Amino acid sequence: SLLQEPLQNAIDSFIDPENFTPYVPERGCRVWITFDLEEDLVKITDNGRGISEDGFDLIKSPGETSKRPQKFRGNADYMRSIKGFAGIGLKSSIYQSDRFILSSRKDGKRRTLRIEDGYDYKSRPTGHQLNVKVEDTDAPNGTKVIIGFPKEVVNSKPKNATQRLLELM
Repeated sequence: SLLQEPLQNAIDSFIDPENFTPYVPERGCRVWITFDLEEDLVKITDNGRGISEDGFDLIKSPGETSKRPQKFRGNADYMRSIKGFAGIGLKSSIYQSDRFILSSRKDGKRRTLRIEDGYDYKSRPTGHQLNVKVEDTDAPNGTKVIIGFPKEVVNSKPKNATQRLLELM
């Protein structure tokens, strides 16, 4: 589903995949889901550990993930705790969306990836790179994903995409 992986990533942001330890921010673990009915957007925000520069590099390549370090591949507790689609779930959300913005703060840096009109990883031109904007910040760690619904879904009558999604939840 369009929202399943970004929501699961927000939940997983409270477990460090490198050493399988909890990440608990000072104000507790929080995930916010906001539906913007006017703009046909969904925003998923967390105050988790944020995404590193290496993590953004993995987003650019289908099949790559930071959730499955080799050292935990046989650990049943880890596999039950960390969910996802092994590097293709978030890419599926990007491909299906009309607008996709991923902004994450980690270790004093804010990294933002903005994609309009979806992005087809298979048919992208050779050498094409997704650009990540990096800027300094003193805001706490956390991530926000903004997903805009495709026009063909939004224009379906009588309800817009966000209203349809609310019915399915």
